[in-house]
Amino acid sequence: MKHPLVLTFFATHTTRVQALVMVKSLRTLGGSLANTPIWMMMPAGQEISGLISDELRKLKVVFHTIPADPIIFEFPYASKPLAAAAAEALAEGVTENLVWIDRDGLITAQPNAFLLPEGKTLGYRPTDLRNIGAPWGAGLTPLWQEIYTRFEIPTEKTFKMNSVVDHASMHPYFNAGLLVVRPEHGLLRQWKTEFLKYYNNPIWKPYIQQNPVHHWLLHQVLLTGTLLKHVSNEAMLCLPEGYNYPINLHHQFQPGENVKTLDQITTGRIDQLLREAHWRIAFEPNDPILSWLDALLEEFGPYYEGDWTAC
Repeated sequence: MKHPLVLTFFATHTTRVQALVMVKSLRTLGGSLANTPIWMMMPAGQEISGLISDELRKLKVVFHTIPADPIIFEFPYASKPLAAAAAEALAEGVTENLVWIDRDGLITAQPNAFLLPEGKTLGYRPTDLRNIGAPWGAGLTPLWQEIYTRFEIPTEKTFKMNSVVDHASMHPYFNAGLLVVRPEHGLLRQWKTEFLKYYNNPIWKPYIQQNPVHHWLLHQVLLTGTLLKHVSNEAMLCLPEGYNYPINLHHQFQPGENVKTLDQITTGRIDQLLREAHWRIAFEPNDPILSWLDALLEEFGPYYEGDWTAC
């Protein structure tokens, strides 16, 4: 019998505290889904060990080692398509729904929307900021025209999407930090295939020279091309606003649009927030989720070790 849900993410020994926070948050705050199976994908030679490894095993995390492909550490966020694809291959026939989530995520309530309704094969969130996304109503930018051409995406597949924080209308631009898929459809494996096919193609060089952020976000652009190519619009489900909440961008919301405390969301991303000076002033001093996080980091911290932002 299949599991209804499996959650998976990528981590290394250097990011072991982030992994522990993710796991503890689901186990502690996930309600009836708290005991959801969790798979942690780790590159060979960078496996988590020691005290936190023992703690994760107590929390019934299953460790999976993937080949330490050099591009994981050489190309920004290459770990995402490679680890997600490996997890999806393991998940086929094992679970109805596979959640790919960034290791710096935080689950603060029972994530019922991870259980996709019948007929849906993809649960997604838009990008936090439009950034290099193509503005809606102005036609595709050259970068996105390149994507639509190479992925053979008909123009009728496009639809209006609004970025989360700046509410900018844009052509579809999916967030790579949270995806829910039906493993048998192979979407995450297709993402890996398309990424390896295109990530080092010289066609991107002019865009990267024009704006280096294209280099950092190419994995997400290629994800968008993959999903538009392989998923019908009817099979896509935009997850509720309280999912993948950008905790790191909390201060960039318009007044009154951000949450008062993090127990008002379901999942969020910490990202580089805790590196910023005076980050706490943007939140209520008695935020129960942050108090929980403080206690956990006091016992196991620090949250960051070294610079693994590109993984």
